[in-house]
Formats: sequence, C-alpha cells, structure tokens
Amino acid sequence: MNLNQVDLNLLVALDALLQTRNLTHAGRRLGCTQPAVSDALRRLRALFDHDLLVRVGRGFELTARARQLVGPVREILERIDRTIEERPRFDPSVDSAQFSVAVSDYASLVLIEPLLKHLAR
Repeated sequence: MNLNQVDLNLLVALDALLQTRNLTHAGRRLGCTQPAVSDALRRLRALFDHDLLVRVGRGFELTARARQLVGPVREILERIDRTIEERPRFDPSVDSAQFSVAVSDYASLVLIEPLLKHLAR
C-alpha cells in the first residue's frame, strides 16, 4: 500500500469511532456531521478491507480487528500530536544563531557594551 494514497485524517475518524462506537458521538468529537462520519467509516472499511464496526441492535460493536487497532491508532495520534507540539528549546551555550543589531552610534556606546557583558555572563 502506498501511504501517499491514504487520507491520514481517516485515522482521527477511526480513533473517534473506536472510542465512541457511535457515528453521531464520533461526529460531535470530530466537529462534523453523522453522514460525514458514516462516509469515513465506509472509506475505513475499504482501506482495511474489513468491517471494523458492526451494527448490533441500535449501536455498533468493534470487531476483533478493530479492538486490535485501538491501542496502535491512539499511540500514532498521540505521537503525531507530541511531534507537532514539541518546540526546540533555546540553549545559548550551544546555539549558533547570529543576530544583527542596527543602532545609532550613541545607542551602541550606551546600550551594546552593557548588553554584551550581560550576555557573556
């Protein structure tokens, strides 16, 4: 399977469906309509070539395959979230950034020397 051909947003829908087992509740969680979630489930079933959720009475039950996906899908989404949220920390002892400061002659005499001494400490 070529990952370029897979809509990775379906993993978010799959996670919501696995957690709620309800199209309407999953839609609320995702901020979309029940028909949109129903379409996502149809696409997920085609992607996995498996039912994933089956109707039992008025609700849905997870198939054995879907139960196997609960943990891995949650872990993947949490890892993506952490990756996006992670911000590099500034460490002045190893950072090699260069800064240019444009100031008048007077400002350089009055401000820059004390600033450089402060930064050196």
